[in-house]
Amino acid sequence: MQSTYLKSPAAWRSALADHVISADIQQEQSRTGNPTLRVGGVQFHSRYNPEQEAQRLVDSAELESGKPVLVIGSGLGYHILTLLERGHEVVVLEPDVDVLQLAVNGPLAEASCLIGAGEVPPLGADPELDTFLATTPQILLHPPTAQRHGDYVQATQASFAVRAL
Repeated sequence: MQSTYLKSPAAWRSALADHVISADIQQEQSRTGNPTLRVGGVQFHSRYNPEQEAQRLVDSAELESGKPVLVIGSGLGYHILTLLERGHEVVVLEPDVDVLQLAVNGPLAEASCLIGAGEVPPLGADPELDTFLATTPQILLHPPTAQRHGDYVQATQASFAVRAL
């Protein structure tokens, strides 16, 4: 089954090779030496230790071990890497292609997950996404993405509620 919406990090790198990132996005170095991100004045990751922050986010979500996870908001992907390390199957939805480009060219470069960008296609338009959603995945919201793209998060969650029915 071939997805028209979900792509691997490598496929996104190729698709976004000529994309120019907005000046609204600032990538900085954290104290651990790894990149962090500020988008439109919203800090997307800890400036001190983004990996530890991601672990705390995943821990606080109290996700069921081994069950698939739908992540809304990639950021640079530290929370996604934590989920993958803990054995979850992960699908990511990211509203901002600028953020996605930095993630797939950075921390998510070798990640084994599928990523969708932009608006979620309607039911039946992407069989691979529909199949994943039929597993009733747990949902993990990336808080800065939810803060910056509240309408996207609400619309996406509403779309999943309709699909579940």
